[in-house]
Amino acid sequence: MNVALSVALALFVAKGGASPPAVSVRVPEAVKLVQGELVESRVLVAVVEGYHLQANPASEKYLVPTRLDLKSSAGVTVSKITYPPGKPYRLSGADKDLKIYDGNFEIGVVLKASDAARLGKRILQGHLHYQACDSKTCLSPTSVPLTLTVNVVVTPQKAGQSRGGKP
Repeated sequence: MNVALSVALALFVAKGGASPPAVSVRVPEAVKLVQGELVESRVLVAVVEGYHLQANPASEKYLVPTRLDLKSSAGVTVSKITYPPGKPYRLSGADKDLKIYDGNFEIGVVLKASDAARLGKRILQGHLHYQACDSKTCLSPTSVPLTLTVNVVVTPQKAGQSRGGKP
C-alpha cells in the first residue's frame, strides 16, 4: 500500500468513545450594519491543544476542509467568507505538508444589508463544519452551531431625510 493511501486511511479513522469537543466558537455580541452597506465581522475559533483542523481549502481532495455556513435573514446576506491561510503540518511518514489550523484563528465574514432590509435585530444561524485530528487519528467530521446577531440601522442619508434634513 502506498504512503499516500496509508495516510488517507489513517486520517479517516475515527477515535472510539466519547470525547470532549475539540473546537469552540465565539462571535461578537452584535454587529451594526447600515442598510445598503457592507460590514466585516469575525468568527473566533479555538482548537483544543493537541488537535488541528484542515485548512480551507484543504490540501488534498480526500481531506475535510473547515467550512463556515451562515444563513441569510430578512435582507441580510453573507457576501463573502474569508479563511486564514493554513499553517504547514507534516504527518509522520508523509512526504509533504498539509495546511492546517490549530490554536486560535479567525474567519472573516462580510455581511450585506439590502437597501430595503428591515431595521432592527436579525439573527443569522449557522454552523462551523470541521474534522479535528491529532498526530495519529481523526475524529468523525462534525459541526458547532453558532448564532451571529446583526442590528440593521438606517442609512445616514435616510436618517437626515426623516428629520427634515437634506440628503
